[in-house]
Amino acid sequence: MSKDQILALLPKLSSEELEAIIAVAEQLRGGAIAAPNPTAQLMLDAIAQALNHGKGVSFNSFSPQRQAEFRKKLPMAISFFNENFRSWDSIKIIQIAFTQQMMILLRDDLSRIGIKPTYTSMFRNLHRLNEVFENAFPRYLASGLGELFVKRLRLG
Repeated sequence: MSKDQILALLPKLSSEELEAIIAVAEQLRGGAIAAPNPTAQLMLDAIAQALNHGKGVSFNSFSPQRQAEFRKKLPMAISFFNENFRSWDSIKIIQIAFTQQMMILLRDDLSRIGIKPTYTSMFRNLHRLNEVFENAFPRYLASGLGELFVKRLRLG
């Protein structure tokens, strides 16, 4: 396919498809720009993994509105993690596995309620992680078993 053919197709793509193309192009160029902080980048990578887009998504490939949405909702997700899963970020490999598992739960929940999982829908629903976890593991958190979830990740 020629460059002109590719450029002719771009206006017909959805914003999510364009975001994915930009992310892949940035990754291929080796110029992926990190999110505002390491935890934000970790979460962005976990979302990319849950959406089967691999790693290395460039934060700057998203529109300013989507970046703002992500920045707004991320503290709610981190607060939920800190309140219910004390050691989720104590070891880097556990932190990665934990955030990926949480984003897979969010992706699956969005699909279950009829919302297509995209970067946008994932960003917009980060604040729902408490509800999502409760749907997947009823009464788990109310029983104080959040840390058991993290421990399970340690054990494999």
